[in-house]
Amino acid sequence: MQFGILGKPMKNAPRRIAIGCTVALACAAVFFGLHALEQRCDWPDWLVILTVGSAFGWISACGGAWKDAPIEGFETFKFFRSPGVAAAWAIVVIQFTDSWPVIALAAEGFTVASIETYKKFGYPEKPPGKFAGKPIIAPDHFRFRRPFAHVFFAIWTVMLVHLALVIFA
Repeated sequence: MQFGILGKPMKNAPRRIAIGCTVALACAAVFFGLHALEQRCDWPDWLVILTVGSAFGWISACGGAWKDAPIEGFETFKFFRSPGVAAAWAIVVIQFTDSWPVIALAAEGFTVASIETYKKFGYPEKPPGKFAGKPIIAPDHFRFRRPFAHVFFAIWTVMLVHLALVIFA
């Protein structure tokens, strides 16, 4: 996916790299900012879940809106989906650690994994919004991908079983 402005890909590679480095530095600043804030604050778990747990979900939502909204329009549900799912995963992650940066990163990692797995395997032949209505160029990849669905579901099953064992043991 190439970085774009107002729905048009930016062709200037040095500018794209500079913007990418700026975004990476901003994410690192959030990470270290969470660590610094954790040292100074003693928040209840519910507040950590809502704020820290959804922090990188908000970054993901803003990046997705920047990337997709100029082409497919702004969708309120899609914008709030990543922070909401990240906060839900933070409920799980906070059971295992009190490190705010770890909670934020793990919650966002599980968010991306669960949303992308759902989109790819829940609706395998539905193209993303910006490609809706356009012909599918490589329909063979759906047949190629299908056998690997079992691997994804096995990984999710093992993870969720282990999670249940840890929480309920």
